[in-house]
Amino acid sequence: MKSVPLAVPPLNWSELSVDSRAALSGKLDGLFGWSRTDEVFETLAANRQQALLLVLRRLQSVRLWDAVRRVTNVYGKGGVGLDFIAWPVLRSTLERRRGFTRLLGGHRNNEGGYRERKKIAGPALHLVMVETAAHRWAAHFDLYDPLSSLLNLWRHLYHEGWRRELPGWQDIGGPVLG
Repeated sequence: MKSVPLAVPPLNWSELSVDSRAALSGKLDGLFGWSRTDEVFETLAANRQQALLLVLRRLQSVRLWDAVRRVTNVYGKGGVGLDFIAWPVLRSTLERRRGFTRLLGGHRNNEGGYRERKKIAGPALHLVMVETAAHRWAAHFDLYDPLSSLLNLWRHLYHEGWRRELPGWQDIGGPVLG
């Protein structure tokens, strides 16, 4: 699993679609010492911008973005995802969704999690409860969906577990242009 480096310049806030700007508005405030979402976005490295937009798109497609209260970290190298503070409804919403399961959802260092059940091949969304009492969550993509087949379970364990090879945003589906 090697990412092919794509030369993608960082995006400007004004280049984002109106819908993307509206969805992100206020959710990045205070991140990395910047007070406003537009300032934060423009100072993010291109890999973090792409990761943020990929996660935003997927969470919107499964109607979970509104459960994100505030983003606390974004990463696009060594994994693609974000850490966030959620509104209290996220856990109960995921428990009611047929498209998510707790099967293989937890990691050693957290309080559980949920995996996206997908009907098509490709990266799967994984939501992890980092600290339930503080509503701290993380969302990232698994390049190999361990729920889709035994082969993908093995690939997931081999690449992400044993070899510590985590996908970059190019592997997940970038670039996103805004």
